[in-house]
Amino acid sequence: MSERRCIVTGNVADPEELLRFARAPLDGQVIADLRLELPGRGVWIGNNRRLVSQAIKRNMFARGFREACKVPEGLDQRIEDRLDELALGYLSLAKKAGQAVHGFEKVETLISTGRLAVLIGACDGSADGRGKLKQRMRATGTEAPVIEFFSSGQLGLALGRTNVIHAAITSGGLARKFVIAANRAQKYRGSQDGAALEYEEKA
Repeated sequence: MSERRCIVTGNVADPEELLRFARAPLDGQVIADLRLELPGRGVWIGNNRRLVSQAIKRNMFARGFREACKVPEGLDQRIEDRLDELALGYLSLAKKAGQAVHGFEKVETLISTGRLAVLIGACDGSADGRGKLKQRMRATGTEAPVIEFFSSGQLGLALGRTNVIHAAITSGGLARKFVIAANRAQKYRGSQDGAALEYEEKA
């Protein structure tokens, strides 16, 4: 897919770095097309909550579509929630496929075996525990993305538990998809806290 232009900044970028929005033909409601599946004309905004909020306040969707639009209340927050859901959906699939573990000891064991592909820590969990696992990674020469911006409740919901502080995914396609989706969700927040690194498949 060719590059697209952000209606807020005017910057041109690859579609993967932007958010696409569609307009419902019946009522003109603006819909965030996060999977790039909806038909019809679309407008694009940089993957950043601040830019989406600006577009809402400045009525830029109507200008982009060149038609009257209805912006759902809390659209910027809905997008953040949906991006989180998309990423955590891959974590849930990894768990069902036997490619994810949770709990400090299980994650530590996974690091020791050299099978760790992604380390995940809850942002509201103990910094000491998260630090020990990252120290274990350094001690074993393990290089893998570290994601620490989801809450323990979010991780628990994805993994079928009440709360989860430590989790990890082994190598494979689901790990790659999770990292890509998590990076997208993190970038939307506009903060580097808990950022994921680029995923590289282990040989």
